[in-house]
Amino acid sequence: MVAFKPKFLVFSDYICPFCYLAMGVVKRLSQDYEIEVVWKNYEIHPQTPLEGEPVSNLGGEAQAESRLLCKLNPELGPRIRLPPIIANSHLAHEAAELAREQGKFPELHCRLFQAYFEQGLNIGDLPILVQLGVEVGLDPVVLEQAVSEHWYHSRLEQVVREKIWYGVYGTPTFVLGRYKIVGPQHYDVFQELMRRVGVQPRTTA
Repeated sequence: MVAFKPKFLVFSDYICPFCYLAMGVVKRLSQDYEIEVVWKNYEIHPQTPLEGEPVSNLGGEAQAESRLLCKLNPELGPRIRLPPIIANSHLAHEAAELAREQGKFPELHCRLFQAYFEQGLNIGDLPILVQLGVEVGLDPVVLEQAVSEHWYHSRLEQVVREKIWYGVYGTPTFVLGRYKIVGPQHYDVFQELMRRVGVQPRTTA
């Protein structure tokens, strides 16, 4: 009999640097606790033009984010750089849904963050998305067709409805049962959440 695992929802966007940091916390939680992690991707800036817009539009906010990232994670934070443009992430989310369906979600999920925040690539650009998909083992023809024809648009709309239902207003937001954690937090905050909900730690052999 398969033991029930509570779902740990993570609302995220590929252009959110704090969501990239959250990957490490989520990975550690999935190793330490009997949970099912489900990433819920949605656009935090859906109004961004398809070609993107200059990151300079953020003004002093960009520098403030960089300082906070380094403080929160001295190892990964310094590697994260805001790219020259703020990408429109809609197509990246659609590509991720194809990857989810084909069992390649973890690989593309990580690769999209790396491409954007460590290489400065425009993940809203279709040829770049196709190349990243190929790198993780997706069929380029299928990926281009899926993204161009918006096969997964309705799935992204469902995530938007879910975020409204759960009262999610920013990323990253973590949901477990009736509890929410918003923004980057230290690991002990999540441990307390697991204890409160009654999620058992994994047993070691």
